[in-house]
Amino acid sequence: MGVADFDGDGKQDVSAVITPHVGGVLTLYHYRPPQLVPYAKAMDTSNHLMGSPEQKLAVIVQLPGQRPTIIVPDMSLKALHALRWEGSGANGKFRELTNVMPLPAQVQRITGMTDTPGAACVLLADNSWRRVTLTNTH
Repeated sequence: MGVADFDGDGKQDVSAVITPHVGGVLTLYHYRPPQLVPYAKAMDTSNHLMGSPEQKLAVIVQLPGQRPTIIVPDMSLKALHALRWEGSGANGKFRELTNVMPLPAQVQRITGMTDTPGAACVLLADNSWRRVTLTNTH
């Protein structure tokens, strides 16, 4: 999915959704050459629609002074999670920054907004768009 310093240790971590069609497990990894060492997991996530070539169903966004947040659909692709890792390494936990956001149609693509830190646009199957914007209150 992407690379960012999710746990605040100054080193880049790797994020991936493992088995997006079956288990939907978002996993964060420390890169410890030559290995990726998992340290965090969140359930009910998906970054891919079965049978579709589209791979842009999740995005990492960040506000200045805050840790990165992963915007990712649930396994039905009809709701969004905004997940941020809090704590240090394996001693932390994912925090859902808001209630899971239900959507009127399945997610087709999520794109980070380069001109607005902490924001993303979500294209839905009904061809409508939703804008997701983090605030400094989280």
